[in-house]
Amino acid sequence: MQAVADAGWGSQVDILSVAGKVYVAYTDASGYLCVLQVSTESMQRIYRSHTAIYPQRMELLYVQDSLWISYVEGEGKTLQLINVWQ
Repeated sequence: MQAVADAGWGSQVDILSVAGKVYVAYTDASGYLCVLQVSTESMQRIYRSHTAIYPQRMELLYVQDSLWISYVEGEGKTLQLINVWQ
């Protein structure tokens, strides 16, 4: 389970279950925002941000048949909303 080993110390974590699969949002050892898809058969990283480093207040959301991750970015406290499945 390499992805779990990549989680950074003090990483925020959010967990959401959708249609029998579990999604886990976390920050990796480098501070980047990641999302794992976990099932009984496998675990794979389905998203890794290229810009969100140690984001604040991250949360997984399932809205209108899409999986989203929201987080607060930077000192300006800008809310970001990313469709993980696109």
